[in-house]
Amino acid sequence: MSSADYAHRFCHPDDAALVAVETGAAIASADPNYSRQIEHRMLYADGQVGHIVVHFRIVKDALGRTVRIYGVNQDVTERTQADEHRARLESQLHQAQKMETVGRLAGGVAHDFNNLLTGILGHVALAQMDLAPDDPIQGTLSEVHAAADRAADLTRQLLAFSRKQLIAPKVVDLNALIRKMYVMLKRIIGEDVAVRVMYADRLGLTRVDPGQVEQVIVNLAVNARDAMPKGGTLTIETSNVHVAQSHSEERPDLEPGNYIKISVSDNGEGMDANTLQNVFEPFFTTKAVGKGTGLGLSTVFGIVKQHGGHIEVNSERGIGTSFSVYFQVVDAVAAPRPTEPELPKLYGGNETVLVVEDEPVVRNIAVKILNRHGYTVFSAKNGLMALRLIQDEHPAIDVLLTDVIMPGMNGRELAEKVRPAYPDVKVIFTSGYTREIIGSQGILAEGTDFIAKPYTPAALAKKIREVLDS
Repeated sequence: MSSADYAHRFCHPDDAALVAVETGAAIASADPNYSRQIEHRMLYADGQVGHIVVHFRIVKDALGRTVRIYGVNQDVTERTQADEHRARLESQLHQAQKMETVGRLAGGVAHDFNNLLTGILGHVALAQMDLAPDDPIQGTLSEVHAAADRAADLTRQLLAFSRKQLIAPKVVDLNALIRKMYVMLKRIIGEDVAVRVMYADRLGLTRVDPGQVEQVIVNLAVNARDAMPKGGTLTIETSNVHVAQSHSEERPDLEPGNYIKISVSDNGEGMDANTLQNVFEPFFTTKAVGKGTGLGLSTVFGIVKQHGGHIEVNSERGIGTSFSVYFQVVDAVAAPRPTEPELPKLYGGNETVLVVEDEPVVRNIAVKILNRHGYTVFSAKNGLMALRLIQDEHPAIDVLLTDVIMPGMNGRELAEKVRPAYPDVKVIFTSGYTREIIGSQGILAEGTDFIAKPYTPAALAKKIREVLDS
């Protein structure tokens, strides 16, 4: 049998050329003791692909011509598949560990930066209050305020990626949510991209933060639009899917069970292998300088993971890209989304507030804001100093505004020590790193009043008044 005959009869078509070369070289060898081992894929009659190792020996005659080939085939399909599966799991684990490390770094940066932004936004707003509306410096301060707002948006995206943002989950019908978003999506995407939505019949319910899921869909839609500069079709599809144990093993973060899947697909440029490998990493972008921050898809990744969901992407250059997001099904009734009542205009007050904050710039601006709104304010840089102030001066405290993480004593411990002396005191926690107050899943405990950094003077005054009047 020639090498070409062997390759044709026993090999997967993609391996035939390589095997033909290897066996041809063995047959042409002048070594009378020549032996060879080749591993290649097999294509069986039923279409299944297997892996075999062929051990063969060449027999020569007196003139050095090949007269016979002895061969033994060893099926190594199970071993090869196990090795490939292990390699995939190791790659997924390595990627998950890398993303977790980057997430911790991003969360820490956002925490520190939010403290600084609280001071910047607060002092700019107070300066604007002190100036006449037509003062030429107002324009400069407005530019500073706008820049700080953009920086605050970046920190919120970092917190989303690192899964340390505040979420308020509700039981949601995602079909209804997407229907409400349709007009907005059309406006965002533009006229040169067609938007097609396919709704599953009897779609299950899931427990998510509606606003955060809207952000996921918008970010994926915008990413798809950017991948279709010459126009195309954006397809959003919902479906009920069941993840079996066998499929779950391929996705370590996806437990077996019933899920709602949202697919967002485009027929745009597609992505290469390197882009796919890094697509969810923060600040990774293929866009031109100044055209994007590289935080859109990392924000999506963080939101999905914080909800206990799963996201995967498939893409091919010149064909397009499809993102699939999985959220667990819950057995419950969807909560209606009430319209927000118009809030009355909020004013200051004459109550007493104790501000406990270890970051000087945040403590100072909080005191200035509350004094400006008429409150009597005491302040301390940590819990021990706050308790000493209470013991020495016995102020009539109505509200305790405390940072969550402080040296020596955290905000929760301080609140527990203050309550015996002030059983009616209202407590407002604040932090630039929400996971410290709301736990590993980012869910705010019922009855906890919280204001995230960075906050503006108006936001702080509103929160204080709301809590006092509740």
